[in-house]
Amino acid sequence: MSENLTVSVAVCTYHGEAFLRQQLESFSAQTHLPDEIIFGDDGSSDRTLEILYEWKSQVPFQVQVIRNPQNLGYAKNFENVLRHCTGDVIILSDQDDVWHFDRIARTVKFFQEKPSVGAVFCNANLINGEGESLDTDLITYTRPWFHFREAGWLFPEAKHEEIAIFGCAAAVKKEIVSQLFPMPDDWGHDVWIYGFTPYISEIDVLPECLFDYRLHGKNVSMKLETDAYRQWKNSYFRDAVYFYQLYEKKRNDIYRRLYSLPESSRKTRHVKFLMEQEKHLSRRKKFQDNLLLNFPWMIWEFLSGGYFRFPQPIKSILFDVKEGLSRYFHRKHPERNTS
Repeated sequence: MSENLTVSVAVCTYHGEAFLRQQLESFSAQTHLPDEIIFGDDGSSDRTLEILYEWKSQVPFQVQVIRNPQNLGYAKNFENVLRHCTGDVIILSDQDDVWHFDRIARTVKFFQEKPSVGAVFCNANLINGEGESLDTDLITYTRPWFHFREAGWLFPEAKHEEIAIFGCAAAVKKEIVSQLFPMPDDWGHDVWIYGFTPYISEIDVLPECLFDYRLHGKNVSMKLETDAYRQWKNSYFRDAVYFYQLYEKKRNDIYRRLYSLPESSRKTRHVKFLMEQEKHLSRRKKFQDNLLLNFPWMIWEFLSGGYFRFPQPIKSILFDVKEGLSRYFHRKHPERNTS
């Protein structure tokens, strides 16, 4: 596909003077320059704005700096910047990373080759505060957190085992931005893009490392402090019901936004998925609360194939039996750590 795609870069800044110049230099060094870069500054009182305006006067492409009258927080700041972008492709960026020279070129080529994709997440090398390599990449570093193939209780097409759900690794088509935003409260913009894009378009992964992700003490993103891989891997059977209840508001956010979309086969398919999942998990909750009272319904759920429409059916059945019988042996259900 030879379609020419215009490119916007969306950047949010806040007290970013320490590493901002190196990120800006990496924008200027792109083999495929952007058509525009839009910055959203969230009330910086250091030299961030001075650095931005100085750099703006030196580059050949359009640069806009939005100065928020009040602090929006990182998620709403990104939402505001994304909604101001005009390019066909919008690539998100943090203020403290370093782009590889071909990030824009590779991203544009990816969308040209896969025009049905609405959002893509790439990979990144990890560096420390001094810019030294940490000899790992973002997907490897965050793998313990993301196992949506097994643990995904909300995302209907969470088929990517190898993905780093960070806003700075994302690129989206302008055509889906109006359907993605405004974003519900209490969502990170990166998780919202990953979580809701499948309801309106396709989502994919570009596994190449296209930038250096800087780990330092002031990162907004979570840092991996313990190896949680064994705790969360293959956890759907154990935690799906628990998280289904815990994130009721997020479920309702998805429902409200989904029902507001125009009718389509994609919408119909995903509404069906959510309704089937809600029925199944609400039944599992009853089995776990009182198995003997609800045992006939559990047999029905098994024979009708309810368990087998979702991940780890046998483990889920055995876990529900164990939890459902535990109340008769005076043992409390295990507490789950959500920190």
